[in-house]
Amino acid sequence: MEESIGSVKVVSKGQVRWNDRVDKIMIEIILEEYGFGNASGNSWKPEVYTRVCLELLKQLKQQVHPANVKARIKTLKANYFSAREVISQSGFGWDPDTQLLTADVLTWKEYLQKHPEKESYRRKCVPYYDELCVIFGDDQATGGNAITGNEANIGFGRNVQCREVTPN
Repeated sequence: MEESIGSVKVVSKGQVRWNDRVDKIMIEIILEEYGFGNASGNSWKPEVYTRVCLELLKQLKQQVHPANVKARIKTLKANYFSAREVISQSGFGWDPDTQLLTADVLTWKEYLQKHPEKESYRRKCVPYYDELCVIFGDDQATGGNAITGNEANIGFGRNVQCREVTPN
């Protein structure tokens, strides 16, 4: 089944193999679109997904359906908030050079006693954490004190521990 995206025909919504190069292109585009205000609430305007698809086709000759992009963003968001949950604990940080969560041995031991499901983060790379912090901010919050990533990054609500990132 084919669909049109602009003037380009894209094949079905099959499974896409995401790698660092594909993620990097997608995240750069999303950062630009974020700067343009093309987020709607806690999701993206449809043209953002389309632009990612067109750029991946142009740069990598890889056909991707907007639904694949949407699913990947959802996965990155879930991974970001899972890592952020660990980083938000006292004694934890993120090293942009190694892309690993950092803490001393005792801090890890105490944390993992309470949260054994987070064991993989001792060795798991968390690429693009700073960029994802800009994109997602505090969008996970719900209820009366909820704020969007956009609000978090312009100074409303809680302080989000992120470095400033600008698209290349």
